[in-house]
Amino acid sequence: MSQRPADPALRGTPVHFLVDEVADICGALALGAALLQRLGLGAEASRLESLFGVVQGRLAEAQPAAGDSAEGASARSLSGS
Repeated sequence: MSQRPADPALRGTPVHFLVDEVADICGALALGAALLQRLGLGAEASRLESLFGVVQGRLAEAQPAAGDSAEGASARSLSGS
């Protein structure tokens, strides 16, 4: 049996995403949590909800200042480390 590579967050390797990608990730995590909850998988839903909170927090930290353009905001990257 092959061993999975270590999670980049656990290795300390930075992972970069565009702000738009992070927004998509948040949507997917929220949808996944809602579906798991409907299936009665509360523990799994809670895990996705906690991941959503982490990603959402990173997205909030990277929100553009009042003078930044929307195009510039979507082109910036966020570090996942």
